[in-house]
Amino acid sequence: MIKKGKYNLFSFSIENEMIIYHSKNRMKKIVIFNLLKTNNLEKMIPLLSTLLKKGLIKYYSIQFLNKKHLKTLILLNYQDKKKENILKSLSEIKEEIKDYSIKESLHIIFLTDNELKREFINIIVEEDLDKTLRINIRNKFCVIKNNKIIQSIKLYSIYLIQDTLIDSILNIFFNLITDLGIKGNLILNFKLKNGNIIFSSFFIKYFDNKNTASKNVETINEFISNELYIKEQKIKINMIGYILWRLNFNKNYYDYDKNKDLVFSLCSTINENEKSFVLNGQKRLLSPISKNFMTLLIEFLKRNNIEFNKKDSHLIEIKNQYIILSIDDFNPSIIHNIFQKYYQNRIIYIILHDPLFFKKLVLETKITSLLGVKIFNPISFIKFLKKANSIMIY
Repeated sequence: MIKKGKYNLFSFSIENEMIIYHSKNRMKKIVIFNLLKTNNLEKMIPLLSTLLKKGLIKYYSIQFLNKKHLKTLILLNYQDKKKENILKSLSEIKEEIKDYSIKESLHIIFLTDNELKREFINIIVEEDLDKTLRINIRNKFCVIKNNKIIQSIKLYSIYLIQDTLIDSILNIFFNLITDLGIKGNLILNFKLKNGNIIFSSFFIKYFDNKNTASKNVETINEFISNELYIKEQKIKINMIGYILWRLNFNKNYYDYDKNKDLVFSLCSTINENEKSFVLNGQKRLLSPISKNFMTLLIEFLKRNNIEFNKKDSHLIEIKNQYIILSIDDFNPSIIHNIFQKYYQNRIIYIILHDPLFFKKLVLETKITSLLGVKIFNPISFIKFLKKANSIMIY
């Protein structure tokens, strides 16, 4: 059995809303987890910070999932030698949650029983645990076989660059990986150090073909490395425990108070998109992608001293030579208007944030046969910017 410290990772018990681990050494330390859902993650953050500062929880983590669909989960961690002490803390937390929920019109649910187990282990395995579960470490990726289903995992540490230019950089990162169809989990882990809250972030990528596992993530890294740096980690067997417990696996932490905007921007945007997803039954996870991409592109142009003029939220003119059009939705009339205005005297780059758009463009227009027009997805455009003879060179 795979172990983390003195705990058997997949030998836990469930009591209502609690995942319970008992240590195997003489300390007899107990570790307990709750998983929560809420209808407003942004409002939840101050409450979680209060629970942490009061010492009612050891740490908490927020799991942003785009593995199959958009949702978030909150994990609370308790550690003590006596179970009754944890139960006392949990009882106090429930009272605080009850009062806070009424005050803030907030809906908070503790997962229980089978749902709790399913969501807890889902970060590692998609099916219920099988006796034949096998976990193999192969250099920088991990292969998990469970119920005849094979899944591979890669881990990435996320390093925030101090004094970042973009308050929404985590939000932009999540938008980009979602836009590219990358399956993964972004985890934010919060704990207390010397009375101050610190946090870290890491990304778990799920894939089938190991040869293409990190290609898109590394390409994103090329573009956003001035604000955020993604480092692929060599996986060790003990890291499986860190993943399951939603706990940071390195010493890379940041002061929460100095970086609140980064956290709240991500929570706010995902919260709004979760509402939209539920109300409208949309298949698209996050929107508008193009707005976030254009924010990032503008900062990129500034850093490279490239002259540009922002026309609107989806249109940028560069050095009176290029027009960059970034669109979320296929709208022939918008494209037609842009071409009427700029085609004769500008090179036009169209960035599409949905692979279906290209098929529609080919079928419904003759745009792909026009000179001076190039079509990109976000990552291919990033690569284009890096090449010689691109707009950076002028």
